[in-house]
Amino acid sequence: MNFSCSIYKNRTLLTFAVVILLCVLCATLRGVTAQSQLKLTLDPPSPLNGKGKITVADPANATRQFDPSKFKPITQSTAGIVSVTPPTQNDGVFEVTPLKSGATTLTIRYEDGQTVLQGSINVVVPYTEARLQVPQKGEPLKKDEILKLVSGQSIVPTIMGKDFKTQELRQVQAILTSNNPDVVSSSNDKTKLIAQNVTGMADASISVKVDDVPYDPIKVQVIEAIDRIEVISDGVTINKKLPVPEGDTKNLTVKIVGVNGTVYKPSDFPTLNITIGDPEPAVAPFFIKAKRDGDNLQLTTNNLPLGTPLGKQDLILKIQGRGKVDPATGSPTDVTTTIEVSVIQKAGAIKLTSSSPTLIQGGRVVINAVVVGRSGGAVIPSPDVTFSLEKPTDSLWVTLLQSGNEATLVWKNPTDEEIKAANNNQVVPRPQDVVVVATSRLTADSPEITGKIAIEMGEIQGFDFLKIKLNIMDARTATDLYGKVTSDEYYVLTVRLFNDLKDEKTQQGTGKSILAYSSSIEVAVGLEKRFNPGRDSFFPSVISKSEADRLAKLRAEKAAELANTRINNEVTAAQNAQSALMTAINEQYSARQTAINFVNTAIEKKVVAEKSIEHARLTQSKADQNAANIAINDYNTAFISADAALEKARDAEDKVEKLRAAAARAAADRAILNPDISTYFDPSIAINDYKWHPASKYDLNRIMPPPEPTPTPTPDANGLGLLPPLTDAGLRAMPTQTPTPTPPPSPSPSPAEDEDRQDPPCVGVVTYRPFTFEMMVNTVDRREERSTRSKVFRILDFIGTGTSFVTSVAIPGPSSDLPLGLEKYRNLLIPGLDKLYPNYKEQQRQNIVSQAMKEIEEIPFGSDITRVIFIPKKTIHGLIRGHDVRISEICPYFFKIRVAIVTKQGVVQQGTIAQ
Repeated sequence: MNFSCSIYKNRTLLTFAVVILLCVLCATLRGVTAQSQLKLTLDPPSPLNGKGKITVADPANATRQFDPSKFKPITQSTAGIVSVTPPTQNDGVFEVTPLKSGATTLTIRYEDGQTVLQGSINVVVPYTEARLQVPQKGEPLKKDEILKLVSGQSIVPTIMGKDFKTQELRQVQAILTSNNPDVVSSSNDKTKLIAQNVTGMADASISVKVDDVPYDPIKVQVIEAIDRIEVISDGVTINKKLPVPEGDTKNLTVKIVGVNGTVYKPSDFPTLNITIGDPEPAVAPFFIKAKRDGDNLQLTTNNLPLGTPLGKQDLILKIQGRGKVDPATGSPTDVTTTIEVSVIQKAGAIKLTSSSPTLIQGGRVVINAVVVGRSGGAVIPSPDVTFSLEKPTDSLWVTLLQSGNEATLVWKNPTDEEIKAANNNQVVPRPQDVVVVATSRLTADSPEITGKIAIEMGEIQGFDFLKIKLNIMDARTATDLYGKVTSDEYYVLTVRLFNDLKDEKTQQGTGKSILAYSSSIEVAVGLEKRFNPGRDSFFPSVISKSEADRLAKLRAEKAAELANTRINNEVTAAQNAQSALMTAINEQYSARQTAINFVNTAIEKKVVAEKSIEHARLTQSKADQNAANIAINDYNTAFISADAALEKARDAEDKVEKLRAAAARAAADRAILNPDISTYFDPSIAINDYKWHPASKYDLNRIMPPPEPTPTPTPDANGLGLLPPLTDAGLRAMPTQTPTPTPPPSPSPSPAEDEDRQDPPCVGVVTYRPFTFEMMVNTVDRREERSTRSKVFRILDFIGTGTSFVTSVAIPGPSSDLPLGLEKYRNLLIPGLDKLYPNYKEQQRQNIVSQAMKEIEEIPFGSDITRVIFIPKKTIHGLIRGHDVRISEICPYFFKIRVAIVTKQGVVQQGTIAQ
């Protein structure tokens, strides 16, 4: 019984617990149901193109009034898509404002005591448009642009949505569906497009949905894969290389052949990549311009500038398209056709220059050939040139040797037997000239071009001296003609060579050509020296800079003191010396005229005496004998007077020369104020003050000997002398032919002319031979390398090359602008700068070739030529021990050079160019 009661009590408690649990569960379930019953309605419905309203309702209680304060903050699955304004009334209406395109889920929660209501709604703000972007292109397709795929190609396109507010493109998730799966199909997840195998072309349309919002479909065209790309010029398919004559235009047709044999045009392949001038050279577009004209290409070539290297005339034309699809990657392989376009110089000429227009006896002439194009520019590298004699028989008189594009013509002296053997047993004279012919071709297929040059044959008859003078060219003109580097590094001197040589005996013009040798010019120059401690030369004493400055200050003070105390005395002395010199010159002139008059009188009396002697011998008359002796006495008296007058004239001339020498020494002393204060001690003492000092006579023996005075003629020079009296024995002597007295000397020049007869010598200088023609021509390229322009362009080339190397290792991404910038840098900037700041190297070279003095220059009689020579400005080592030396001054006075007088037939002819 007790056991039964216990069981009953336990059951009652268990039942009571279950009831309580069920009540709690019901209350919980009742709360959840209230939360899920909140209904949200969007007006207008998505997609939301402007402001909208969300109305909140309780499905379980249609009359419920919503207290605005009981709404909790609204949550968004994607923030920033819309902004939501809570209601201010109890109508439960929220205001929704779009902020940017996209989709979001809004959750609204209402809590009123035990009542909790909650609901969610999807809001879509549409994009203005959705555009497809393929990886290869790097930018979205334009509106109505067709996406072209190769058969078998598969791509995962990127869909870019344009924000309705900012117009910014953003990548979005899209569903792609094809309307023609036989042409283009989509993957199961609708994100990948797969082009099917087609023949020819086939079209399809791809529908695009973003957040279940449809957008304009994408047009797709599937094209047969490319098998090969052909470039056709004038009906002929080009095989890798295409030569184009300079100044011409070529129209090229691009033919694209598919794997199934279908022929396409370039416009059928928007992805067709046509590259011009890649990768080298950067300046190619300056010579070759290529543009795409519809489905054709047009190449236009410019006339090549002077001296354009062949290596910079090539242009790489690359056409690249999509070939068969690689099964491993699903992407088409590249089919590339590369054409090397080069500019062919049209037929030009051979420019021939010779070291001398005349081949002299025992000498040689060097002939240089330069092949030029139609525009006159030198062809670089120069084609091979072949030299020959126009007349094979001329080989009897000369030998023609060839080395590269240079020929040497050597004089030959054939024997009489050799001359007879070559001329039908006759001895013929040497021809007046020989003609050398040069032939070449620009290319193996171009026509032959010919140049000729005539070289005169001449024999040297003797040597003489020609008076010349140098003029220094100003820096601006030297820069314009030969370049800034040449102007900075050389003194450019002009020398005029005038053939007015006269015969020593007749004092008449020789009428013959002369040959001037450039090596015979030795220019008198002044030198400066600067101590160079880096030479490691030992000096017993080296004056420091501070000590040298102190000595310079003392020297300046002493010089000023001497100048103040001596200037008046020196001016007076100079005036007195000049007056004495002019007086002596006048006396010399008078003495010469007097001597000439006495000599003329003596000559006349001698003639009378000799005629009287002959007459007396013929008549044997005593009276005639006495008359002859009287004439002899008159002549002897005149002879003694003439001899005394000539002696006086010689004394006057000696006096003039002594006064001139004294005036020159006084002028030199006045120029330096005092020789003792212009020199630092002796050559064993060096001055380390980093300054240039005049090289003194202690460093080099630079004192030129004074000119020898012109000798005054003696009586014997005119056939004069004392005559003995005519004796009886002399009267019976046989008559002799009366000698003709030597004509008296011509009147002396006036004092003014005599004073100006000779420039004073340059004292304190050394002579220096200018650089040879070959030295200056062969170093044009090296001087150009030192120019500022060359250095700048080398830096620009280095930057371009370094950037190309870096980008070839660290390849930039598809969206990077670096490859485009590099291409514009190399193909636009550098060629543009080259055009704005052209290289005048070849013009400067031609100026040197045409104007510099050759090894031998011929000047016909009565003609003159002006040539240019070059003396260095830069430092010279090894002339003075332990010092750098430079040329600081050029002697401006006349001097003489030795020339050869040649005799030949005909006239001087320069080499001609056959066009």
